[in-house]
Amino acid sequence: MTNPGDWLRELREELHLTRVGVERLTSESANRVANERYRIRRGRLADIEDGHSPPDIFEVASLSECYKVPYPSVLRAFGVQLSEAPNILASPMESRTPQKPWSF
Repeated sequence: MTNPGDWLRELREELHLTRVGVERLTSESANRVANERYRIRRGRLADIEDGHSPPDIFEVASLSECYKVPYPSVLRAFGVQLSEAPNILASPMESRTPQKPWSF
């Protein structure tokens, strides 16, 4: 497999999406779940595609939804060994349990 950033770029281009289009789609997702961490700005997407930094789990969830690929596939592309972390298989966007705010 090519490096994960190239793979994501190829997926994006196959879908005829620009980085601006991905930013728009992920903004819609972020608004839908009321969590800005799902938004991927085009500069951040460029960093991910160019291999400068990996996506966090929120960005993985957004990319998975945006590019229509399974969440575990994106995790695997970035080296997450699913057999070592079986509890992270579900996308945070798919969580059905009500979230409680953290108190510090």
